[in-house]
Amino acid sequence: ISQVWEIFDGNRSYAKGAVVLHMLRGIVGDSVFFNILQTYAADPNVAYGVAVTEDFQAVAENVSGLDLDYFFQQWIYGENYPKYHSWFSKNLISGNTWNLSVNISQDVNTTPTFFTMPVQIKVTRAIGDTIVTVFNNSANQQFNIAIEGEPLSIVFDPGNWILKTHSTIVPVELTSFSAVLNNDVVDLNWTTATEVNNLGFEIQRKLDEYEWMTIGFKEGNGTTTEPKNYSFQNDISDLKKSKIYYRLKQIDFNGDFNYSDEVEISNFPDVYSLDQNYPNPFNPSTTIKFNLAKTGFATLKLYDVLGKEVASMLSSELEAGPHEVTFDASNLPSGTYFYTLTSGSFTETRKMMFLK
Repeated sequence: ISQVWEIFDGNRSYAKGAVVLHMLRGIVGDSVFFNILQTYAADPNVAYGVAVTEDFQAVAENVSGLDLDYFFQQWIYGENYPKYHSWFSKNLISGNTWNLSVNISQDVNTTPTFFTMPVQIKVTRAIGDTIVTVFNNSANQQFNIAIEGEPLSIVFDPGNWILKTHSTIVPVELTSFSAVLNNDVVDLNWTTATEVNNLGFEIQRKLDEYEWMTIGFKEGNGTTTEPKNYSFQNDISDLKKSKIYYRLKQIDFNGDFNYSDEVEISNFPDVYSLDQNYPNPFNPSTTIKFNLAKTGFATLKLYDVLGKEVASMLSSELEAGPHEVTFDASNLPSGTYFYTLTSGSFTETRKMMFLK
């Protein structure tokens, strides 16, 4: 304050003062807060007399049992308010236990240079929301929290206890990810708008019912606010599948990671293939997808474990490309069956299970 009259600014002396009391209530909890007020009002050292901030602080610390010097120094004697930025990442520890990594930073202030405060974080999970509290006591800080259930998103200070501004930083903001088939090569292209602590990207591929596998790596740009473009080529000339899926595993320097959405390449006109039925096991119906390299006559037949034909699901002339058949097994007994696709010289058989 450089001018005496500034003391009487409503925002500085009254609005902020009310918010500071509200924040103290958030730190100590309702019952302790109201106990502090009652004890302060009845304190014979200040009742019906003159009191200063130090008197209220002494009562608050005595009732709560907490060292609140940081709170009064920054909020009463300091100036301004914190300007927070936060982001999070996650990685699976084991089972359904995840490590939630929350990063909190503050813009540089004058006095104090940063604000020490307990901060509540609301974590959204499929199994239900939960709130955790971290004690932020440095301008740039990372908290690693073991939590049951995959964290889907977080909300910073959900109860709005802290006088502040806040912005969420996306560690790596992926603005596009595409896959284009050129002859026997898949061109993968992606663009980031911003990157924070980005080690790089694992490129992962999945073939129908198989597991994801890593097929390459692209180094990231660390921390940048400028758009960056990436590309990767995957030769699939030896793959005879009607569908191929790709995704990116973005990895931070601290080992945390996030997955992108999946992209799909399908409809290979020069490939014969027979996919695993879905669902499997099934009751009573299931879907079978396949691809024909050439236009021609095709049959799709079902056999029992003894090799006896029990159903003809398809027997017709078909165009080259992808097809699917939905089969209803209501008239068959439960058990293991085999379905065979035949077209020209191509034949492939897969197993399915029907459970009533």
